[in-house]
Amino acid sequence: MLLLTAYDGSDHGNAALVRADELAPCLEAEHHVILVAHVQSYQWTAMSNPYQIDLYALEEEHLNEAYEKAKTGLKHETTVVMRRGEPAREIIAYAEEVGADFIVIGTRGRGGVKSLLLGSTSHSVIHGAPCDVIVVRHPH
Repeated sequence: MLLLTAYDGSDHGNAALVRADELAPCLEAEHHVILVAHVQSYQWTAMSNPYQIDLYALEEEHLNEAYEKAKTGLKHETTVVMRRGEPAREIIAYAEEVGADFIVIGTRGRGGVKSLLLGSTSHSVIHGAPCDVIVVRHPH
């Protein structure tokens, strides 16, 4: 059995990571964590500046630092992968590649209208995932 956690460094991502760490041994599951470096399209204009800022590298560094900080509380071994692109699409693709049985993902709990206007990674993963999705709400 394989449990995949989508992690983005946020409080709700941390809540999902902790919950998955608790669930993996109960399910006798291998635990993978996916971090997706996502650079908004409007940010690409910065790529034409004379300093040639690598925004993906900055995002990957941020995610790796957040994960290193978060994993100090983890009790079980995890496999960590980094992807680049649109988060929901990359999470779903990786789940398909590894044959995940469950995806664990955090949610901000914005509700229907705000998610519709702002987009929701968890909503997209729920509707596109090849397996069951466990949504973890971070207590407010």
